[in-house]
This record gives sequence, structure tokens and C-alpha cells, in this order.
Amino acid sequence: MGFSFQKNIIDVKKFWYSRFYDIALLDTSSVDSSFFGQVYTPSYLQNDITIDNAQCSFMDNSSNRVLTIKGNYIPNINYNISMGVITHKFPRGSSGSVVTDEHNNAIGMISSNSNDFNNMTLVIPIQTIKNIISIIENDNEGGNFDLKYKIYPNLMTRPINSTISNILSKHGINDGELVIQSNLEDIKPLDIITGLN
Repeated sequence: MGFSFQKNIIDVKKFWYSRFYDIALLDTSSVDSSFFGQVYTPSYLQNDITIDNAQCSFMDNSSNRVLTIKGNYIPNINYNISMGVITHKFPRGSSGSVVTDEHNNAIGMISSNSNDFNNMTLVIPIQTIKNIISIIENDNEGGNFDLKYKIYPNLMTRPINSTISNILSKHGINDGELVIQSNLEDIKPLDIITGLN
């Protein structure tokens, strides 16, 4: 049995990537527009609002079909990092797909999901993407966006889960936040913050 693969190569002069937002942005201004075929240019929502009828279409790897899934969109589930969520767990391969409202206004882009959450997928809000593009618009070098432009906070935490909380309660710690990202000298990832001075 033989296999056939289609490979397209484009030469871009610069690109940026963000591991934090799980995206890559390519400058395709030097690429012939016919390479992309028909390009859909959506209109954008001006405000982040909760949307009951959000939808996302993507190519399903296992069936080789375009699937459209609908769910609720919740903007800014974490204001510190400007991430939203759609209430459906999207499969692998859907990352980068555009999330729209029922009128085809772009809301955001599918980012990632986790086994910790069975009913939602992280979405990068369109305003966050527009902010990133406006920052890199005059950057002629490209590269690691997270290192060059620190648009995320110096400290991020998450509530301690029940398993860790049970262990810590034996040591007199009943509440706190687990540090997951820190650019501060005195606070390191995996430190536990139990109060503020």
C-alpha cells in the first residue's frame, strides 16, 4: 500500500512565536497571495462579551472532514493573561482554528486544552491577537515574543488543588496559591503563597 503526501513550503523572512499563548505568527507579506487560495477575512467583535452561540470549524485528522462545533464562549477567564474559553473540549489538531459568533465575527483562536478540564478549550481572544500584532508590526527581527515583549504578568498563581491542600493541612497550611510563573527574584515557580504582607 502506498502513501501520498502533499507538502507546501513557504519562505518567510521573519516569524514570532509565543509558548505562553501557544501561537506562531508568520510575516507572509513576501509570499504570493495565490499560495493561500481563498482567504477569509472576518470582521471582529469590538468588546469581549459572553456569547452563547460561538462556533469553530476545523479539519478533523481522523476523518479528514471539516467539523463545526458550537458552544458558549466566556471571555477572560483569567484577566491576568487575557485568555477566554469555549465550552467544549476540542480534539488535537484544532489549535489555530478561528472561533466565531453566529454572525461570523471572529472572537478568538483555539489555543489548547487539558486533561484537567473535560468540557472546555482555551481560546486566545481576538483582542489579544490584535494587540500582539500591533506590538510586532514594526519589529524586523522576529523571534521569541515572550522574551522580547513581556505582556504577561510577572507573577501567576493558581489555587491549590484538593490533593496538595490535604498534604499541606498536615503542616498547618490551610489555604494558598501555587506559583506557576514568576519573574520575581524572591518568588519561584512551585512556591506557595499563603498570605500578603
